[in-house]
Amino acid sequence: MRLPGRGGEAVSWLEPLLHWLAVHTGTVNEAGPYYGFWSGFGSDLGEVTLIAAVLGGYKKHNCHQRHCWRIGRHLVDGTPWCDKHHQAARQAGIEGK
Repeated sequence: MRLPGRGGEAVSWLEPLLHWLAVHTGTVNEAGPYYGFWSGFGSDLGEVTLIAAVLGGYKKHNCHQRHCWRIGRHLVDGTPWCDKHHQAARQAGIEGK
């Protein structure tokens, strides 16, 4: 494959890459126009949805302390706090009322 404006030099790595992309996105007419998509790129849509749901659930339920990765098990004013930061959260909740 030769690219315009490149002085006619061959790009040997581009053609296999474009073919791989065409096969995996389903643009190559394998057995039909939609079979290739749902067998390749389209089948990953469900997996991406599940990963996004897990990450969203984690973000909702993790500790409210900055840079804390733990799951918040104690709710103080509707905000989740973990066991490590629970005492601080309890004190902040009492002082805030």
